[in-house]
Amino acid sequence: MFYKYGICLTITLVLTQSVVESAFYGDLPDVSDVDQTLRLERMNEWPQKKSAKEVENWPTADTLKLMGQVAGVATSRDNNVHVFHRVERIWDGNTFDMNNVFNERNGPPIQNDTILVLDPNDGKVIKSWGGKRFYLPHGISVDPQGNIWLTDVALHQVFRFKRDQLDEPDLTLGERFVPGADEKHFCKPTDIAISSSGMVYISDGYCNSRVMIFSPEGHFITQFGLSDQMVVSHSLTLLETEDLICVADRENRRILCYTAGLSGERRPGKLVFNVQHKHLGRVFAIDHIGDILLAINGPESNGVAPKGLSLDLATEQLVDVWEPTTEPFEEPHDLAVSADSTSFFICEQIPELPYKRQLCLKCGRPVPVCWCPHLSADPIETKNRVIILQHPNEEKRCLRTAKILELSLSCGQCLVIKGKKFSSFKYPILKELVGDPTADDSSAKRKTIVVYPGMGSQPLSELSRTDSYNIVLIDGTWSQSRSIYHNSSILHSLPQIELNGTHPSNYVIRTQPTDGCLSTVESAALVLAHLEDDKTIYEKLTNPLKALCDFQLSFGAVSHHSKEFLIMNGLYTKPLTKRIKQKLFNKQDIKPLIR
Repeated sequence: MFYKYGICLTITLVLTQSVVESAFYGDLPDVSDVDQTLRLERMNEWPQKKSAKEVENWPTADTLKLMGQVAGVATSRDNNVHVFHRVERIWDGNTFDMNNVFNERNGPPIQNDTILVLDPNDGKVIKSWGGKRFYLPHGISVDPQGNIWLTDVALHQVFRFKRDQLDEPDLTLGERFVPGADEKHFCKPTDIAISSSGMVYISDGYCNSRVMIFSPEGHFITQFGLSDQMVVSHSLTLLETEDLICVADRENRRILCYTAGLSGERRPGKLVFNVQHKHLGRVFAIDHIGDILLAINGPESNGVAPKGLSLDLATEQLVDVWEPTTEPFEEPHDLAVSADSTSFFICEQIPELPYKRQLCLKCGRPVPVCWCPHLSADPIETKNRVIILQHPNEEKRCLRTAKILELSLSCGQCLVIKGKKFSSFKYPILKELVGDPTADDSSAKRKTIVVYPGMGSQPLSELSRTDSYNIVLIDGTWSQSRSIYHNSSILHSLPQIELNGTHPSNYVIRTQPTDGCLSTVESAALVLAHLEDDKTIYEKLTNPLKALCDFQLSFGAVSHHSKEFLIMNGLYTKPLTKRIKQKLFNKQDIKPLIR
């Protein structure tokens, strides 16, 4: 999604730039010369006179259809709007490994154009470029000479393209796909600000939380911000007349402004302002008009919708609050002020992308990595039924395995119930799990078991093959599964079944607690293969899982060892919890769990 804001001198809903006759928020004096009493008096007048309002129907619907996740937005001196987007690529929990290395580095870059240049008046595309070069776009800036600067968090690099030479960058900083913390490397750099003299400021970024300064030729000069313990330095804005460079310290919910070192009288990197306002949330992006800072908050865990703020830098007082009139912000990520200071533009990384990869209608995976061709040719008929109690968050995981069971077993033989606490009152279908005598369904004649290890649990090998069963599996993370079991008293009366832990898992792209742990589909496959006395069931159910892992590995994912293996071999870097230590000292008590 994309938004354009203009400045209203009177209350209107739709505004074009032609009706704006003065600079946004008026002509402002330098911070160093301002009389604070006068500033406070003026500030009381501003909210009544001027307010930022959304310009509706900008950009056009046709333009929105061309965009994927929009990471960055910038404006140039001709007021054109430059958009840096990710086309079909999405940044999620599987994009980087634990060392911040891009998992799909062996794959191709984004093939389509990643930069769109938009007309500031109607939002139509003037031109596009940047295909077959970038892997995960993030920041974009246009310097006073019209050169375009870009950051790619997957490549860990910063690029400069001459305004009339967009085929190849004339300057590249950082080493391709190599994260680092020295003067020649970045780790997921986020944004760039460039002075009129060509000095370059780069926020670095997600890992290093610092600001680096380079000469116009790309030579490292200095860095600052490390001692201020920033947590994700996400956005920059340069107030050149004030000799200040301001940083959005995203997770600390503040804006830090340092001396930029442009005047020659002050060294760069001295903290001047620490802007912390009660309405300032996770600050994703900042820009300025005069010495008024514009800031956009990102989403919060409490569900409060993000809003935009205008703050007086000198007094740290709130001047204006702005938000869309059509629908609330969801995931705003960047903002940019027009060169004439009459408009500013907000981009969002919304979950529902206008530009989507084609998805398989059965498994929901992107078509190139769909595992449906690896499903059994015919649905697997069984006398036993699988009932999955699934944590709601599990459905959001792109690498979940319960879906394989749903599509593999015959109709009615796999039931998925979503929740965190299960009771027969809230879920009447669960009455038959405990043998409700009023149930006349044939399934009531089945015995019910829950595959969950514990004191008194029975080995799978001891289950009789002559009986029919309801096989209850808990689908979630390890902690979620424990929580579901302990908070669902209806499960406590059911016989617990444990697996022997000798069967190796094929789910190699996820870290398991112990070597004997299995995914949901693997656990169900072992139980069904035993109860149906048919070893081919295991292969039929796990073939799609193997294909899923092969797809991920081919795109740069790595095979994971279990925590147990890492600990036993001295490779586990995190502190050992009391629970892990107890399991290690009592190795016979380590039991397979259900993923």
